[in-house]
Amino acid sequence: MGIRGSRLLAVGAAVALLAGCTGGGDGDDVAETTAEPEASPEPDADEPVGDADPPETETDAESDDGPSDGDQRAAPEPLGDPIASVTHTVPDFDDTLVRIDVLGMEIAGELLRLTVAFTPTWTVDPGASLNQLLGGLSASPIGLRLVDPVNLLEYREVNGTNPTTNSIDTFTDIPVVAVYYFAAPVETPETLDIHVSVAQGDHLVPPLTGVPYQP
Repeated sequence: MGIRGSRLLAVGAAVALLAGCTGGGDGDDVAETTAEPEASPEPDADEPVGDADPPETETDAESDDGPSDGDQRAAPEPLGDPIASVTHTVPDFDDTLVRIDVLGMEIAGELLRLTVAFTPTWTVDPGASLNQLLGGLSASPIGLRLVDPVNLLEYREVNGTNPTTNSIDTFTDIPVVAVYYFAAPVETPETLDIHVSVAQGDHLVPPLTGVPYQP
């Protein structure tokens, strides 16, 4: 075989070898390269996994500490037996009443401290403050004065101690408790008459008469 024949054999062998490497065939001799999938990131410790419920927030969690915003107000503590009571029917407000209870009186130094509860009751919210229900303007002070009917003495509140000089919101059957201060009686009375009024001087509320003096 000449030089030309040897070159043809070499070329033929190279072509055959190239065809074996790139040809179809059964593919048993060809290594497949499959890309490895990227690993998923580790879930954050604070994020819920799977179907787990998310943690409750302050907005979602229900508080057991008190009534919800939809409730008017929590039920009050019992006031105990009053020394005296009177019920005022509020004019211009249908089926609206205000019960006034004298809860206690005691001597505090040179003063007489009087504790009074005002409890409104209605079937339809009148949309008025306690001050208005008793005949005054929205922020008219609810005044008290004491009368000793035997010794003909009158006692007025100590200046600057009126607890009801602001508009007082009302809730049906929820008492508003106020504390008033007067000069201690110079003569010890057996009973006192208690008059309730507002800043204009209207005496729309019936007085509590014959209230036992029990300091």
